[in-house]
Amino acid sequence: MQIASPPPLAQRVLADLIYAPGAVRRFSGHEGSVTSLEISRDGQTALSGGADGTVVRWDLRDGSAMTRLVGHTSPVTAVAVNANGSQAATGACARFNQSGDTCALGEIILWDLETGTQLRRLQELNDEITALAFSNDEQFIMAAPGMGP
Repeated sequence: MQIASPPPLAQRVLADLIYAPGAVRRFSGHEGSVTSLEISRDGQTALSGGADGTVVRWDLRDGSAMTRLVGHTSPVTAVAVNANGSQAATGACARFNQSGDTCALGEIILWDLETGTQLRRLQELNDEITALAFSNDEQFIMAAPGMGP
């Protein structure tokens, strides 16, 4: 698994794992690079978004893939898990501009992590999605745009 530009928190967690004593686990589940990563608040699971457009939910205790979420048609650029770990939001580009180099329509998919089903699909952002977060009360999902040209 390759990780392309992980956020600072993920870099620190990964650095701690790499240099911690004991075995280091290798996770395999994406075709190509990992483009986004989120560790649950309880530290038991993680989500990885891939360049292949899929999201994998991992059990960090044994390294197994718990759920594979398929719904995006382009690289997953952001993932977020709600506080109790029951839902995830994932972001990707739904449509590119005519030249194919800029995202013209970003999309967010809300998932039920226990069943792997899509709960909602939002395609309202005129830009790529670079970060996602749930509000503390889980009433809102915040999305950061890429602020393209």
